[in-house]
Amino acid sequence: MNTKNRLVWTTAGLVLGGVVAVSATPAQAADPGITVVKSAQSEPGKNAIASCPSGSKVIGGGYQGNGVFANGGTVYDMVEASTPTGDATGWGARFHSGRVIAHAICSTS
Repeated sequence: MNTKNRLVWTTAGLVLGGVVAVSATPAQAADPGITVVKSAQSEPGKNAIASCPSGSKVIGGGYQGNGVFANGGTVYDMVEASTPTGDATGWGARFHSGRVIAHAICSTS
């Protein structure tokens, strides 16, 4: 599948600027030019950044979160950001008060 046919879903919240990248664990996708990376889990309400390997750019991403719930299980949190980094070398995510893990889909082509 070429990159023109890929569907990238983003929920642009806040611009993630000046954040510190966290360590990422790469996983190889079916296409040898594609790598999926995952950040460490963020602190509550803080940014998580999944950084692409050197020489690749982000083509998509998302997040996995542990939101905060109020009495009775009512959701009491929200995603504030799930967006590519400004320099297109990773994906960032942040929950309002919960913890989050960012995932980046990276390509060398």
